[in-house]
Amino acid sequence: MSEARFSDAAQSDLLDIVVFIARDNPRAAENWLAAIEERCRLLADHPLTGEQRPGFGVAGCRSVSAGAYVIFFGPCRAATKLLGLCMEAATSANSEAP
Repeated sequence: MSEARFSDAAQSDLLDIVVFIARDNPRAAENWLAAIEERCRLLADHPLTGEQRPGFGVAGCRSVSAGAYVIFFGPCRAATKLLGLCMEAATSANSEAP
């Protein structure tokens, strides 16, 4: 089983999203975080999953959808590193969600 590592930016993204969800529903925030962590473990075992993202600026960067969010990840010395998360709709209209 491979390891999933989280960049500082990804850890910050996770915290921001969990805090945002927890404002309305703390239990949902816990469940969401558990689901994202499980998805990242699966990505570590299958690092070629997802869409290649050459424009992201990181060699080997890929992305997958996770509900309303996108997980950006890439290879990192015998591990898969989660680079960041963003809400899929965040690139369109102004959104209050992280």
